[in-house]
Amino acid sequence: MQTFSYEARTETGEVVRGRLDAETERGAVEKIRQMGYWVLRVKQARRREGLAWHQFLARGYFSFIFHRVNAKALAIWYRSFSDLLGAGMNLHEAAATLAERTSNRTLRQVTREIAEQAMRGEPLSPVLDHYPSVFPLYAKALVQTGEETGLLNDTMEQLAAFHDSIYEIQMAYRTETFYPKIVLALFILIPPIPQAVAGETLGSLTFDWWKYLQLVAERVGYWGVALIALWFAWRLLMQFPPVRQGWDRVKLILPWVGGIVRRHSLARWARSMAMLIRAGVPLRRGLEAAASATGNEAMAAAMRVHIPRVQTGEPMSSVMVNSREFPDQAIDMVLTGERSGNIERMLDKMADYYEAEAAVASKQTAVTAGVAFYLLVAFMVGLYVISFWIGYFAGYDAALSGAFE
Repeated sequence: MQTFSYEARTETGEVVRGRLDAETERGAVEKIRQMGYWVLRVKQARRREGLAWHQFLARGYFSFIFHRVNAKALAIWYRSFSDLLGAGMNLHEAAATLAERTSNRTLRQVTREIAEQAMRGEPLSPVLDHYPSVFPLYAKALVQTGEETGLLNDTMEQLAAFHDSIYEIQMAYRTETFYPKIVLALFILIPPIPQAVAGETLGSLTFDWWKYLQLVAERVGYWGVALIALWFAWRLLMQFPPVRQGWDRVKLILPWVGGIVRRHSLARWARSMAMLIRAGVPLRRGLEAAASATGNEAMAAAMRVHIPRVQTGEPMSSVMVNSREFPDQAIDMVLTGERSGNIERMLDKMADYYEAEAAVASKQTAVTAGVAFYLLVAFMVGLYVISFWIGYFAGYDAALSGAFE
């Protein structure tokens, strides 16, 4: 039995909050509905019985350190699970086999827990609740649907394809930002060069490599410690929903950058929503899960407020309109899909369009940043060269003047 906190709306529109015990998140949702409420949000209580303090921290606020899993590792894990189940293995056999081959420490631990659950005849979805940073709501919704329909291997394959698309976007981003990163590295490595040059005359100038390496180490050390501390504090702050929601809203309103962020979020929402509908996830639960897939808490919060409208018979396009987070083009495509009965195809095309637009905008930004960094480094090098030769000739003139006196 697990404890869930919830936020719901009464028939009069009043928002109520509370806690209850249930076997699964789906069971908690059903209990809340039986109380006559419209469910706005259900979340498992952070502190779980039987967890030591270090386990609680690892699965809570510090999960971004202890449970780091990239999109590539997740795609391989989902696809391997799907292949093993498709080969005729039961859940326990597939999990036990995969646990021996998974290289990622967190996924290996997850797979072992799944194998233990399966040995007792229990489903795997409750295990995913222990690792919220690795398995968001859309992943749990698909897995639960797969368990209920007996098509777990198919939903696992869909999740693998979804993370493949995320991995491709990440690789494209790394390629586009490679040049600016190189220029930024030069910005760090070039300044210590004049300080490592020794000698009084032009013919006696030497380069002290040991001194240069010490200067670079000092420079990188200061920057490195500052950046690591800043990164850690920032990631810790992002674990608090109000802070993260506020920052995500700032990202959306920033000139140029906001457009890229919104396109990426819309593409992820459309791709995950198509996947959830295709898997047979109920519309309300699918909308809640897809909101978490956007990667932007501000957009997700705006969507969740209007999700209860689908219980009154309103279509998905109505939620999109009222959230005010979707452009008219996206709403028109979804509306067309609803009326034609082929909404999954329209959502996939919508994701393709926004991924392409985001890729072009990201590349333009990377090129612009690369040129800006290049000019900055060139200007810095020019200043160092000019100052070095001014100092050198000033010393040379002083030496000549002293020789003739």
